[in-house]
Amino acid sequence: MPALPILQSPAGTSRIRPSKTSKWRAGVLVVFHLLIAAHITYWMVRGSAITPVEPSEAVAFSRAGVVNAGLIFFATTIALTAVFGRFFCGWACHLVALQDASRWLLEKFGRRPAPLRARFLGWVPMISFLYLFIYPLYQRLGAGDPLFSGTTEMVTTDFWGRFPGWALALLTFFICGFAIIYFLGAKGFCTYACPYGAAFAAADRVSPMRIRVTDACEGCGHCTAVCTSNVRVHEEVRDFGMVTSAGCMKCMDCVSVCPNDALFYGFGTIPLLAKRRAEKPGPEANKNYSLPLWEELLLALAGFAGYLTFRGLYGAVPILMALGTAAIFAFLALLTARLIVHPHAAFKGWRLKRNGELLRAGRFAVVLLLAAHLFWAHSAFMRWTLKAAEHGYFQTVLLRSASLNLAQQTPNAANLEFPQQVLERYRTLERWGLARTMGLSARQASLALVVGDLSTATLQAELSIDRGEFLEDASMVLATAQARSGAFAAASEHYQVVTQSWPGNLQAHLGHGLMLAELGRFQEAAVAFSEGLKMQPSSPELRYNLALASAYSGDLDAAIHWFEQTLHVAPDHQQASDNLAGSYAQLGRFQEAREHLLAAIENGDAPVSTHLLLAQVLLELNLAPQARTQIENALSLEPNSREANQLLQALSNR
Repeated sequence: MPALPILQSPAGTSRIRPSKTSKWRAGVLVVFHLLIAAHITYWMVRGSAITPVEPSEAVAFSRAGVVNAGLIFFATTIALTAVFGRFFCGWACHLVALQDASRWLLEKFGRRPAPLRARFLGWVPMISFLYLFIYPLYQRLGAGDPLFSGTTEMVTTDFWGRFPGWALALLTFFICGFAIIYFLGAKGFCTYACPYGAAFAAADRVSPMRIRVTDACEGCGHCTAVCTSNVRVHEEVRDFGMVTSAGCMKCMDCVSVCPNDALFYGFGTIPLLAKRRAEKPGPEANKNYSLPLWEELLLALAGFAGYLTFRGLYGAVPILMALGTAAIFAFLALLTARLIVHPHAAFKGWRLKRNGELLRAGRFAVVLLLAAHLFWAHSAFMRWTLKAAEHGYFQTVLLRSASLNLAQQTPNAANLEFPQQVLERYRTLERWGLARTMGLSARQASLALVVGDLSTATLQAELSIDRGEFLEDASMVLATAQARSGAFAAASEHYQVVTQSWPGNLQAHLGHGLMLAELGRFQEAAVAFSEGLKMQPSSPELRYNLALASAYSGDLDAAIHWFEQTLHVAPDHQQASDNLAGSYAQLGRFQEAREHLLAAIENGDAPVSTHLLLAQVLLELNLAPQARTQIENALSLEPNSREANQLLQALSNR
């Protein structure tokens, strides 16, 4: 048999020359990161700065019609992408820089990340974009809200308010950078997770500026070999005369390494109108998606389940980290299925299974995969428990609000069964969690106050304050719990912390004033209610309690004024109405008290107390027959009224 001929590569094309643009791109990315650092530094020094120039900030417009720097930047970049192509991702995105650095590091250790070419999992970025930006906008417009609320937020003092803490940010960078590159290949996050990239990819489809080819192309494949966006460049320029893939980030590496200088970045037909140059596609045209249908479906379902598991896990995992983690665990589910189904299996050059038998590397992989799936199952349990606890927590809003009111008594045991169950769910999270759930102490403190467990409420509120979580809510619970347990000095201190830090907190002003009144310090209570009225001038609760404090401190004229003010904003406030009449009577202004009470009765549905108070006023005016009529009216409403019967007896003995 004759020897087969050895095919020679075209002259000068055997070795891929280094990219001329990679260093330029790295330099541009460094400059962008220095600008980001300068922005953060300016805010740290000055205390305020332009709102973060981040695509994620555009969510504020979708949810509330608020315009900020992030929205302007995102919209401008999308518009520019529709003209020049998807350049921002390749030349300015910090996550792309992170992924490129991770890929470079892996290659230094001899691990070139092979791309996962999945079709269904690739829908995740667009679905995420629609969920984040379009769905809230649709809901808002459907409810009749205007597109633009008229609010702009171009400057902020809370620059880091919507970003995670440093520890979580570093973990996000690890997952969305190194980990996802290792498992899913270069630009794995861009391909299978990034919601912002979906918008850029859509705009790229109408961009006339593309990577194009001349007739000098010999199909050597150098362009595809250096593409870090997993685009099969040599096939696309062969079939369409240009790169049509929306995954192309215009890094220009392919252009710079072409041995014949056949590739260029130029103007022409947009991808949506591109037609194949040949009637039949090349032999490799369908290799972009090489997975069987069952693997595609498994990846999609596992990715969806992973997102539901990890989004908001421990009250902390942000959406980008959740998307990246879900993509990784979807791949691990696929690898597990391959180990079970296929007689042969390998991963990243490691042979795991051969002829149906697990090899040593395969057994090690099984242990790691089992640990990963146990972690996934545990996370799913914790996420479900947190979701159930949060749902129950928001159902207790009225009970929690009432528990902060010192004037109200603890509800009966029947009403405490449900908040006790919710509290137990939070305790389960604390007992079995691998990490601390954000806000867990504040939630437990609020519910413990509802069920009357003052020691737990105090302890958990102090923990929440120490951790810097939900400071306003935790401080309110702490002050209330201390007031109810008799630690009045400490309670007063914490009430003042709340009223000074969050002056619009109505419950804090009320609670502080009620506690001082309970101690007989009525003048101080009046001051507390007055301070609250400066922030909540129309509050009937503050007006009414200020009137009571004034009355108890002996200033009846001020009491009458504030009772009248209470009725001005809340005409049906029965207690204010009765107390106003009582204040008139205490000052000897019986005629005014009579007129006021008669008017209240004429308005209908006056309670027994109003009739009896009017009877007493009429007796002071020596109008005994009319007083008797009012007593009889009271008895018709409440025949067993002890006070009415006593008053009737006293009238009969005259």
